[in-house]
Amino acid sequence: PMPDSIRKDLLPEKAVFSPGDIERDFFRAFIWWPWDKLFRREFIIQHSLSYQDLRTSNDLFFVCASMLSAEKVTILDEILIAHTINRKTSLSSTRSVSYHCALDALVALRDFLFKNGMMQKRQRDFYNYIVVFLEWHLNTLSGEAFNKLFQDVKLFISSFDINNEDFYDEFILSAYRRIADMSAEEYLFSLKDRVLNELEDAQRNILTLQNEVEEIKQQLQQKDEMIASMNRENLAIKADDKILENYNEELKTVQTKFLKLLSSKD
Repeated sequence: PMPDSIRKDLLPEKAVFSPGDIERDFFRAFIWWPWDKLFRREFIIQHSLSYQDLRTSNDLFFVCASMLSAEKVTILDEILIAHTINRKTSLSSTRSVSYHCALDALVALRDFLFKNGMMQKRQRDFYNYIVVFLEWHLNTLSGEAFNKLFQDVKLFISSFDINNEDFYDEFILSAYRRIADMSAEEYLFSLKDRVLNELEDAQRNILTLQNEVEEIKQQLQQKDEMIASMNRENLAIKADDKILENYNEELKTVQTKFLKLLSSKD
């Protein structure tokens, strides 16, 4: 299951909704791959929608434009398809060959928003999305492809009149400032520092978890010892009960004999 493919916290609380019902952060409500979505053929023909002729990211515009154009959308919370990931020869894993396709897809989406009068409503959503989307591409490329894409990303982002207040959280704002203000070399150094910090945080979290596991083990051991002690006490009580039971049986036998003796004297 891939719960992150749909941000239910951004969706309206009804079974069937219109994309217009998504009030904010529209472009991060879904991941824009097509294989977990179904579209009516008539709908695609009606809106003249098609994939871009790109090596990679060719589905982004098609899926985004389709969702923006749809009148009704519903979510089917079932697993209907299996998707293989982390294949070394896949297009996604060889994006360095076609690094510019990500920008080509965003340009087509930008033009679609302007053409259909949607940019005013979705402007902040679009700004937040392009920063997150392009940062991911930058962080997962290296070498010559990274350097070329970084310069093109800076030019693309600087073509918009973006303000710090346009971003929905500090994480996206920080990503925007790194791209807008840093050189390619500075960006790589900041990425290295962030990775090291995340590694240190992960190590601290692992140590904390190990300590918590050890505490739980000690607590379980103490509980086991308490249970063993209680079992021993229960056994001792049962033994005492057995002795008392035997004593009562002997007492009954003596009483019976005594009563017989009295009756024989009479």
